[in-house]
Amino acid sequence: MNDIRPYFGVFWGAREQSLGEFIDQSREFLVTLREIDPLFDTLYSLGDRADTEMPVGSDLANLASIALERGWDKKAPKHWFSNLDEEGRPTRESTVKVGWRLSLANEREAEKTKDFIAISLASGQSSNRSNNSVLITLNDPDSPLLDPAMAERLFQLLVDFWNPERGWVTEASYRDAVWDDATREQLGWLNYRADPSIANQLPASVSSEAHGAGIIFRIGDGRALTEDAQAEVAIGNEIQAALHPA
Repeated sequence: MNDIRPYFGVFWGAREQSLGEFIDQSREFLVTLREIDPLFDTLYSLGDRADTEMPVGSDLANLASIALERGWDKKAPKHWFSNLDEEGRPTRESTVKVGWRLSLANEREAEKTKDFIAISLASGQSSNRSNNSVLITLNDPDSPLLDPAMAERLFQLLVDFWNPERGWVTEASYRDAVWDDATREQLGWLNYRADPSIANQLPASVSSEAHGAGIIFRIGDGRALTEDAQAEVAIGNEIQAALHPA
């Protein structure tokens, strides 16, 4: 279990957003994360190299300036952006089809411990060719954030805050063990789908409940799963078969 990297993820399609809206929503989200667990109290913006982190600040005071500097694709053609300033840089009023991104962590990369958490925010994309997403990746397979009650709380926060089309709490080996090329559905031990009708296709052994516009369903007892969890891998494969019957 020591080499797994569990992650929380939510994903949604085209949804335009200005840079200012992205900054404000990200700030509100990070404040809420801090209310959940002190692991999120200290945050850094990650740069292109491990030695270019920038502190977001104890009161998130640097978030806006960091997003204005690092939150956009500098290789994107200028005509993709609206409302650039005189120097050709995005403003709070700018939109761009490829959206905005921030890569954050709770520790400096060169000094990271088992408590290291990476947070990826990607929102404002208005192209149907790619997804908006929020990912929280853990460095510790025994993180307190994976306690079933805490994981459920954090996962529900992600769903409620970002209004995604789908989401999960999973890790690579379990995800890959139940992958199906036909459905292309990722699965974890916690899952969300905005389509509540999926509940009708789930095996009887899978618990589910209405949540917001969709459903949350669970594989196993709420604890972290890997490819070694044979019974839960079989359930995942059963779900995939149900979602794409031959």
